[in-house]
Amino acid sequence: MGIKSTELGGTQKAVFLVLCMLLAIAPLSNVSAEDIGSPASLQAQDINAIFDPLSETTSITWRNIDSSGTELQGLFDATYNVYRSSEPIDSVNILNLTAFASVSACTPVSLNPISTNPFDCRGINGTHSGHSVSYLVSPGFNGSTYYAITTANETGVENYELDFNASNLFEPVSEITTPVRTPYNLASSFDSSQSKTTLQWVNYNDIFPILPETGDNAYQINIWRTDSQ
Repeated sequence: MGIKSTELGGTQKAVFLVLCMLLAIAPLSNVSAEDIGSPASLQAQDINAIFDPLSETTSITWRNIDSSGTELQGLFDATYNVYRSSEPIDSVNILNLTAFASVSACTPVSLNPISTNPFDCRGINGTHSGHSVSYLVSPGFNGSTYYAITTANETGVENYELDFNASNLFEPVSEITTPVRTPYNLASSFDSSQSKTTLQWVNYNDIFPILPETGDNAYQINIWRTDSQ
C-alpha cells in the first residue's frame, strides 16, 4: 500500500505541473479591451487594417473610447481623420500627410437605436458599432503601409495623440496589387465615306499571356469616346 501511495502522489504532482505549464502558455481570451491615452483627447481605439487581395482595398476599423466621463459629449462634434504612409507615422511627419478619409466620431444617426445620449457613443459599453473606411490601393503597388487616425474637434483642430494599436498602427499592412495591363499600340483611322472610325490595338495577352480570357475573372477591354483628351 505504501508503494501505491507513493506512486499516486507522484502522478498527482506530474499532473499539477502539466496544468501549470498549460496555464502559463495559454493565451488570454475574452478580456475586454481598455482605452489607451487620455480620455480627453478622444483618441481612436483598437485600430486595425486588413488588405483584401481580391478587391485590392484595405479596410481600416476602430472604435470610440469607452470612458464614462463628461468628455464623451465631445464625440458628437468630433471628426476622425485617417492617414496612410509608407513610413511609421508620428506627430511630426503626419503634418506632411493628407488625410484620405474623414468620419464623424458619433452622430445620433450612427447609433442603434438612435440616441442623443453621449454615453451611447462609447465603444464597448455603448451602442456605437464602431467605424470602418476602405482605401483602394493603386494598381501595381507592392509595399507595406502604416495607417493612423487623428481626432479633430468642432473647430477642426486635430489632436495628434498617436498611441500604437490605439489610433496608430504599430505593424504595417502588406499591400500588393496587380498592375494595369492595358492594350498596346492603340491606333485609329476615320473613314469619311462611311462616317466610321476604326480602332486597332495589341492585347496584353498577345505579348504576355497571363490574364484569364474565360470565366468570371476574364479580362475585359472598355472603349471610351470623348471630345476632350
